[in-house]
Amino acid sequence: MKILKFQDKSTERVKEKCVKNLWLIYSGLFLIIWSIITLPFVLRGNSLIGEADSFNQSFPVFVYIGEYIRQIFQGNLTMFDFRLGLGDDVITALNWHGFGDIFQIISAFVSKEHAEIAYEIVMTLKYYFCGISFMVYCRSYVKNPFYQLSGALLYSFSIFSLFWGLNCWMFLNPMITLPLILHGIDQLLERRKELSLFMIIALFIQALNGFYYLYMEIIIAAIYVLIILAVCLGQCKITFKYAVSRIMVIAGEGLLGVSLGAILFVPSIIGFLTSSRTDDVLLERSVINAFVFEDYGYYLRSLAHLLIPNVYVSVITSSSIVLLGLVVFLLNSKSTMKIKILTVFWSVAFWIPIVGNLMNGFSYWTDRWYFVVLMFLVLGTMIAIDEGKMVGKREVIIFEVIAATSILTHIWFSEKTMGLVIQVVVFVLEIIIVPFLWNRNDGKVFVLLIVTLLVINGALTFGPKALGGCGYSAGFKGKGDSYREISESVRNIAGTDGQFERWDIYESSLGSSLVKDYYGTAEYFSMLNSYTSEFYRELYISPGVRSVTWVLKGLDGRIEIESLLSTAWYMDFETDAGGQANAFIQKTEEILPLGFMYDQYMLREEFNKLNAIERSSVMLECIILDELSKNSGGGMKELTAADILKYDGDEEINIKLRETGLEYAGNQFTTCNQARIRVYLQNMNQAQHNDEYYVKLSDFCLLDEGTQDIFVGNKNIQLRNREDDYYIGPDEFWVNVTELKEDEEGTYFDIIFNENKSYTLGNIQVYQHSVNREAIEDRKCNTLQNVVFEPNRITGNIVVDSEAPQALFLSVPYSKGWKAYIDGIETEINKANIAFMSVYLEPGEHEVVFSYRTPGLREGCLISIIALIVLVIVVYKLYRKKMVV
Repeated sequence: MKILKFQDKSTERVKEKCVKNLWLIYSGLFLIIWSIITLPFVLRGNSLIGEADSFNQSFPVFVYIGEYIRQIFQGNLTMFDFRLGLGDDVITALNWHGFGDIFQIISAFVSKEHAEIAYEIVMTLKYYFCGISFMVYCRSYVKNPFYQLSGALLYSFSIFSLFWGLNCWMFLNPMITLPLILHGIDQLLERRKELSLFMIIALFIQALNGFYYLYMEIIIAAIYVLIILAVCLGQCKITFKYAVSRIMVIAGEGLLGVSLGAILFVPSIIGFLTSSRTDDVLLERSVINAFVFEDYGYYLRSLAHLLIPNVYVSVITSSSIVLLGLVVFLLNSKSTMKIKILTVFWSVAFWIPIVGNLMNGFSYWTDRWYFVVLMFLVLGTMIAIDEGKMVGKREVIIFEVIAATSILTHIWFSEKTMGLVIQVVVFVLEIIIVPFLWNRNDGKVFVLLIVTLLVINGALTFGPKALGGCGYSAGFKGKGDSYREISESVRNIAGTDGQFERWDIYESSLGSSLVKDYYGTAEYFSMLNSYTSEFYRELYISPGVRSVTWVLKGLDGRIEIESLLSTAWYMDFETDAGGQANAFIQKTEEILPLGFMYDQYMLREEFNKLNAIERSSVMLECIILDELSKNSGGGMKELTAADILKYDGDEEINIKLRETGLEYAGNQFTTCNQARIRVYLQNMNQAQHNDEYYVKLSDFCLLDEGTQDIFVGNKNIQLRNREDDYYIGPDEFWVNVTELKEDEEGTYFDIIFNENKSYTLGNIQVYQHSVNREAIEDRKCNTLQNVVFEPNRITGNIVVDSEAPQALFLSVPYSKGWKAYIDGIETEINKANIAFMSVYLEPGEHEVVFSYRTPGLREGCLISIIALIVLVIVVYKLYRKKMVV
């Protein structure tokens, strides 16, 4: 095949033909590379659905969106759904996870049973369009189509995209939209177009996908504009007036693009402001640590994986051709000063911690924005080769010194295995061959080199460790396992006819309720309703939100809480002979309906004086109110913390400890694998039916890096170091141990440590708790009747037969989107029992209606409609002048 080169005498027809061929060549090479690098998945029999976030979030949401779209075509628009945790807003909870992602429309055309196949198709398309958008952007800087093609492949199959894309596929969306945004900015800055549909459409698409990456891209775009204009002003190519006018045009069209997506963007912003994400404390750093990582080993680890991939340590790994290209570009290229400055700026910014905090909303540091660095590194490489810059002695020395230092650092940090030998041999050959092939300046050879390097990097990312790979493909679900595991987790459950009920299950995916259509309690969505998260925290539920604020992982089998939240089935655990806790599902004996009455209340100030199990019990005696208003507790009896003593069925049990495998140093201790603390219960009362045993672990904290799962009886909790990004504190755990064992010394349970780690543990206390069954029966006496569930609407009837007013409680998470109507008259909704809703009812018979509308949805729709009208008018006017793309 003869290399196609653009000559000055080439006609526009020849150029168009080359461009058309370019898309075909790219498509073919993309499929070849994708097929080869995903071969480890095929050989293992694995799908592209990861064991962690993909299985818990992306796949369930994908299935749910497919059903949601089908429901819309049937005339049903659901804005609030009980399948989302304890109940949540659909847009708020799912927008970050794909609700609004145009690629996920494909999910509407497949059944749940075949959703996995469609999921993998969508994943493939996202990677494919990463390259397409890069080619659109780079063609303004790179003229040779083969180098455009090479850059697209490098961008699509970078280590960053392979790791983050398969982990959470929403991370690929900005890789698609950012190049189009920057291409549109270039068009406007150079006045090639007065309206860039590339930029507007890209911003529209990203706005539909939520604010997180849109926020990043706006920062990136603003810096891009300012640097380019500063360079042009410095070179006297433009005037200050021109620069200001271009900024106004870009800002206006950018606002138009975002406004088109306001239908989902506005609700997602409002949802974020009321979500658990806002609970994160702003990161405080010293001046030094704002610019230098406290963990200096981070720099060495990054250097060690500059060329040789290990996705579990670093995602900044770049192909050897990119490292060489960066050296050549920075030392030789003069014609693209603006791209050179941008490349240096973002490359340096990546090593400054405060930038990573800024890109994450001033929360913990993250590398999720590395795609912008990657894009400029690849672009600079393609510009250098396109300009015919040769690799001289100086460039070779710099390149090989950096590469050799990286390889030696990698050897130093790595376990000495045959896999390491394979890695070193491969990359030593690379750094020898790559400069030679660069100087061939042959488009076909260069493309072949890029394909080879990408296949090598893909093999080392997904391949087995024995052959030098990271083994990343091993952490994915088997083909067909995702839907099967979710189905089997609820296979033995039979619903209660005609009664509202939740299932407290988290054995498989935390998003199982989205797939199997039941009302659950588990949730793993970033934009979790903050009140729901607060409910878990205030009750010290473990396992639960002890890892991060936006994860709900069951109600710990606490009978009173299960009853309060209308839970019919819950998960419990039993240990086998090997000490492994195995899950099983059982039915609760008592289940309260969705709505019931209280004639007593307690204010949060008094409630906060109680311990975790007292709080659970008292919520069945009286409703908990944040504050008293004329529409909340007036006429009802008030209880204080002291009043609950007459209901208190708790007694602290004396304990005796037997420790194995623990070594103490002051108030700290270190454990070996399978170290344990055996806790013997000394003065137990005669156990009553459904008595519960709670373990309180005070000042319990992991001192080492990472996370650690600790088994407490037949339950487990997750500990994090106080410096961990996801640490939320406090270090106090309450665990409902539902399985006790016996030996010759008495009744006991074990606290088991599975790894060699260091901890602090202030105190261990055990309480025997008598479930307040009398209060449960009392709550059943007056409940909401004839309850009807419609999309976004709950109706029912109730009779208040007392002489004094009472409070109707609904275990529906509180949100500003709800409105309540009593006998047709709107009434105030009070936040009650930490996270839920209540209304105040006078004596008599009442019709109760609760209706829901997503906050900001109406306003977002209006903004989108206005933006669309404005766009149509502007496009029509400019089209006549041929000034729009």
